[in-house]
Amino acid sequence: MISLNLITHCYSPSSLPTYHKMLAVQLSSLIYDCQPRFPVRVYVACDRDDELTCGVVSAYAEAARRIEPSVQIHRHAMVRACLFRRAIGRQFLTNVVDQWPGQETKIVHYADCDYFYTQPAIEAIAAGGLPPLFYPARYYIHRDHDTGDALVDRLGDCHDGEQIFVDHREFVLRDQKIAIGGMQFRNLSKAPGGYVPSPSRWTVPANETSGFTSCRCDKAHRAHMSDTLGLEISAHPLLPIRSDIT
Repeated sequence: MISLNLITHCYSPSSLPTYHKMLAVQLSSLIYDCQPRFPVRVYVACDRDDELTCGVVSAYAEAARRIEPSVQIHRHAMVRACLFRRAIGRQFLTNVVDQWPGQETKIVHYADCDYFYTQPAIEAIAAGGLPPLFYPARYYIHRDHDTGDALVDRLGDCHDGEQIFVDHREFVLRDQKIAIGGMQFRNLSKAPGGYVPSPSRWTVPANETSGFTSCRCDKAHRAHMSDTLGLEISAHPLLPIRSDIT
């Protein structure tokens, strides 16, 4: 059996109450739109004092228990200095996934909160035969920032766990040439180990005032995989959707 283990992160302070809405779209898509035939576990790294994000996690975790039990949603609370260094949460939560009991093939998606799923993407994972490291060869994205902003603007606090309807006609298809930080997938049965070397500069807590801008661990992850396992990251016909916001 395959499992999808989505490791994401979100920070939505009252001064910029945006990203919890993107997280809600992500979680809604898995619960209401995809009907996965295999276990899906979502691990949300967040600040324990981030009420907007924590409210979304709680609401959709409860919705998943009622509506789609194959989806489990977990909150992983972190202090901001560690949260803002994205590799720290990814490193820890990769180990959590690796230690989950069972003989299933564990697929990890290192995601950002502005990606969400559709049925074809879930079916591509269910088909199996996935390489050790891969990323979507193509994906859908909002056709412009204004369209993405309009989606965010029409949403409330998203603490009701309800389905969020997204008009897929507002998206355009785009080729992806490299495994950027929100599009990194890993087949743990073929590519074991941590996200980056530990200790490394990518597992040192960040400056809280810098936000996520200092945590670009994408290149470090790709280099680590190549150096330790000799593996290339392969393009795969997986079609997630990214909401484009300013």
